[in-house]
Amino acid sequence: MSKLKPRYVFACFIAMVALCAAFAQPINENRATYSEPPSRLRGVIERFAQDVGAFNRLYTAQTSVNRVERFRLLYGEYVSGLEKLNFDSLNHDEQVDYILFANHLRRETRELDREKAQFEEMSSLLPFAQTISDRECQRLRFESLDPYKTSSLL
Repeated sequence: MSKLKPRYVFACFIAMVALCAAFAQPINENRATYSEPPSRLRGVIERFAQDVGAFNRLYTAQTSVNRVERFRLLYGEYVSGLEKLNFDSLNHDEQVDYILFANHLRRETRELDREKAQFEEMSSLLPFAQTISDRECQRLRFESLDPYKTSSLL
């Protein structure tokens, strides 16, 4: 490997600094005076994202009945929580968050229904899918699996 000349390294460093300076955002003096309160729905939406992430890590079998039921329950809990809020008392940005979040929850619920119908349609082609899903649920509950019995089931 050849040794880099100090001038070349210095020139690259200067070019990199110049590029960073060219693309850096200007400092806005008004940021210190910006005092709009954060959305009251921000925490709810962040908690929802964390719950979905945790459930996706826990329920890895996409075809699991338990997974679908748990996600349906989760979406229902957040919808009922949104319905308890007084929409008119929210500011404009919070109303936008409310509508977008409610639409997202409804779309995800419809997606669960669509996936369920699709799986039911494919079940005749995949008769072993429910068995695999049941074994996955059994594994999640930390129940012991008999490998010989499981292999004969499959």
